[in-house]
Amino acid sequence: LARIDEKTIIQHVYERASACRQLDRVVVATDDQRVVDEVKSFGGQAYLTSPSHRNGTERCAELARQLDVTHCVNIQGDEPLIEPNQIDTVCHLLQQGAEIATLKKQISSQEDLLDPNIVKVVTNLNDDAMYFSRSIIPYPRLSLEHVHYRHLGLYGFEANILQQIVALHPTPLEQSESLEQLRWLQHGYSISVGVTELDSIGVDTPADLKKVQSIVNDRKST
Repeated sequence: LARIDEKTIIQHVYERASACRQLDRVVVATDDQRVVDEVKSFGGQAYLTSPSHRNGTERCAELARQLDVTHCVNIQGDEPLIEPNQIDTVCHLLQQGAEIATLKKQISSQEDLLDPNIVKVVTNLNDDAMYFSRSIIPYPRLSLEHVHYRHLGLYGFEANILQQIVALHPTPLEQSESLEQLRWLQHGYSISVGVTELDSIGVDTPADLKKVQSIVNDRKST
């Protein structure tokens, strides 16, 4: 509910998602009535979901059951810089038959490479995820020039697959890295990974909010 210029973060995310050509419908799933009221105040759709969900995937699954959809995309409500064509890329992977789809972006700085809060991903030759980690993967034993990728937390799901994965038991890899997508991989599900050259910033702290506001100001001045 924090504001960037005259709009709340959730309104920025909602409007960017609504600009995606591939989505039939955009709705907000939340367990907070204040968010529901805010979304409705700018003409959006919002649903109040169970407060017992452990993560956004479970919240998304509840709403997918209510709306009886065939596919859905889980867009984080705290990423006001998400680009519509990033969402389009995930939708395209679903249209090609992906069970689960997500994105990666090339890491451009040593700082990001070493940051455990930035999740790394490696893929096979078919662009399916092999592993996600908070550590550097692959480890640059012989050369620092290897291209590394960060994972962006945008997911698309085939609806039946979504219901299956929220029923899975946690796995050792997930518990070790605190990454739920490792549970899906360890249970044998496939995650298709598209490439984006654009970044997206989640607003988790006041410092993040200032950073995003600065980016927005820079864009307005150019």
